[in-house]
Amino acid sequence: MRVLLVHPHPGRPDLRRGPVYARRFPPVELARIAAVLRSQGDQVEILDAAVTGASPRDAAALARCADRVLVTSSALDRWCCPELDTEPFEAFARAAAAACPDTWLLGAHPTAWPEAMLRRTGARGVIVGEPEGPAAELGLAAGPEGIPGLARIEGGLLRRGPTRPPVDLDALPPPAYDLLPRGAYRYEILGGDFMVFELSRGCPDACLFCSQAMYGRPWRVRDPARVAAEVALAAAQHGTRTAYFMDLEFTRPAEAVRELCRRLVALGRPLRWCCQTRVDLVDAPLLATMRDAGCELVHYGVESGSPRVLDTLGKGIRLDQAERAVRLTREAGMRSAAFFMLGFPGESRAELRETLRFSRRLDPDYASFHVAVPYPGTAFYSRFRSPPVEPFPTHFGEEHDLGALQRTVREGFLRFYLRPRMIVRHARHAGLASLGERVGVFWWYIAG
Repeated sequence: MRVLLVHPHPGRPDLRRGPVYARRFPPVELARIAAVLRSQGDQVEILDAAVTGASPRDAAALARCADRVLVTSSALDRWCCPELDTEPFEAFARAAAAACPDTWLLGAHPTAWPEAMLRRTGARGVIVGEPEGPAAELGLAAGPEGIPGLARIEGGLLRRGPTRPPVDLDALPPPAYDLLPRGAYRYEILGGDFMVFELSRGCPDACLFCSQAMYGRPWRVRDPARVAAEVALAAAQHGTRTAYFMDLEFTRPAEAVRELCRRLVALGRPLRWCCQTRVDLVDAPLLATMRDAGCELVHYGVESGSPRVLDTLGKGIRLDQAERAVRLTREAGMRSAAFFMLGFPGESRAELRETLRFSRRLDPDYASFHVAVPYPGTAFYSRFRSPPVEPFPTHFGEEHDLGALQRTVREGFLRFYLRPRMIVRHARHAGLASLGERVGVFWWYIAG
């Protein structure tokens, strides 16, 4: 069977929803699905329109030659915070469905709103949640009936199959890195020859703002030996030299992290890498171990600079823990990045200002400010008294004005990055090309 896997081009940003910087991160979940399908004897092709610039018409031309098409709405790096503008995804899905009747959707958006996505695209069905198992069974079964983890429209009504048990991550083959365009991916902070990895999948916490529709439950940790083997394969097969471990809480399985780091050192430190984690899940010895294995940057979800707002988020962290994490990271010889969100339910204007002030006091190397989004299925979303018209609203509109929030986001970037110490810090440590990219990202957010 010939199978086409499609990662759509994000299209021109809808600035009414706020500026969204579309980084060139690899759709490694499609490469993983491709490896599973190959193991069954299928011929697989990946179209990553996000880096090739392919249009929906180009996708349709390839889809006509395929027996089945899978179109994703959210790559692995965006499963918990998917894009709000679904039109580019829908355009690719419509084009593919018109060219190949056996077109299926996957990703955070069709998982959260399968009926809306099916009616808008004309696709045959949706792979709900974790995609590897259903994608494999579609190629083995005589038909989709009875396959767990699928949703379809039959007789005008949405029909959901049985809930699917979580996949055994260590039973999956390594991603088919050779199907991804080599040299096409980069992260402006680390550079090119970039890849995404995961040591764990899901999250054991229940923050009110985080979408867990795709991989949220249960939280699973992979065998560090298998992850290290994938790193070695990506380096050899795809030329990977920089990477992001996309686990939401990379350092939670501390012993697994230590084992992975030992194996990366044994491989000769093939990567310069970064990760993301909680501020209360790091200590000096663990950070030193990560540094020695090639880690250069740790991303922390700080979320708010208001203690009261933090207490309402269900995350269970404190501002002093954020200060300690950033300090320890710097002392370990690594850089830090902090994520902040603005516009939570019940958040006052004074508390928004508190977050901006705290970001400067915290003084990580990088800070990112975004409007807090009420994703479907989250406790945040359930606080709407009247459900929004669109499946993916831009903000908590019953309490906040989007324009005002976007102006506060812009102010956050300006006041954080235009401090003399920050300008000197980045000019001193970034190469000319890297500095140019970072300035471009900064300008994208403040100009949007």
